[in-house]
Amino acid sequence: MRKRTCKEHLQTKLKKQIPLIADSVLEAYQAFTAEAPPDEVKEFAAHFAARRACIAHLEQLIKISQWAERDDGAHIEDSEPALAALLAEAQRDLDAISSE
Repeated sequence: MRKRTCKEHLQTKLKKQIPLIADSVLEAYQAFTAEAPPDEVKEFAAHFAARRACIAHLEQLIKISQWAERDDGAHIEDSEPALAALLAEAQRDLDAISSE
């Protein structure tokens, strides 16, 4: 029996953990979008930054997840369509907030 490489071990662990982490990030993002943005400038900036952080976190999770699914460990540019749609929706929300 062939011994697994460190990369294979990491890919196996990530395949199991990424969906749980993504759920947590999505819940945080949904909580932020359910709240009205604060009127205070500093609070608004912090709120907006937290939303952007959730989107960035999701984007990184998508990339890590795609790498974990690959046998060759190559970087994949294309996102899962459902997650890409979610990110696009989140970006539209952020754009709407920033234009207010």
